[in-house]
Amino acid sequence: MPSKDDEQAAISGGRRRLAMLVPHMLTTMRILCTLSLPFLPLPSVAFIIVYVLAGLSDVLDGMLARRWHVASSFGASYDSIADTVFTLVCIWLFLSYLLWPVWLIAALACICVIKSLTAIIGWRKYRLIPFVHSTLNKITGILVFFTPMLIIAASLIAAPEHITNGPRTLILVGLCLFAAAAAVDELVITLLSPSFDANRRSSVHIRRSV
Repeated sequence: MPSKDDEQAAISGGRRRLAMLVPHMLTTMRILCTLSLPFLPLPSVAFIIVYVLAGLSDVLDGMLARRWHVASSFGASYDSIADTVFTLVCIWLFLSYLLWPVWLIAALACICVIKSLTAIIGWRKYRLIPFVHSTLNKITGILVFFTPMLIIAASLIAAPEHITNGPRTLILVGLCLFAAAAAVDELVITLLSPSFDANRRSSVHIRRSV
């Protein structure tokens, strides 16, 4: 017959497994919300609700994992995959709907090249695709989330026109600069890190520790 201590340990183990599961479920919800966006009218109330839910899940999964002390390398990588899916779907949605200037397409292409190079080096070095939760990647993720909302608020979606009109150019330039800096930082982290750590803050910290 199990002792009281065994029962308490089983209960604690069950709670921990549940605590580990909830952040992963939120990340999965973000991926599902993201994949449903192309099937929703743009703009529409449904699109905005699903978009916001995807953003909220991005905030909650990491916050709950840290608060409940169940953060893991798998969770960090899974969260980064969800972020990548979200970014690619948003780029595809707005690229297919709006008229994008050549410089913006070229900037996105350069960022994709850097990301691809990082993936190749990471695979050869660690036997995995490195998704790093660096500070610049987090800032870029926030900017990527809010930029489409700003575009919708500016009525670009309701009446499509050249995307560089007005102050929107500054928004997009800032987004591209942060995204490029984050991509280069992730590449340097991958080159300098002897072992993979999804929670590296920046390449500067690696150089200081060397």
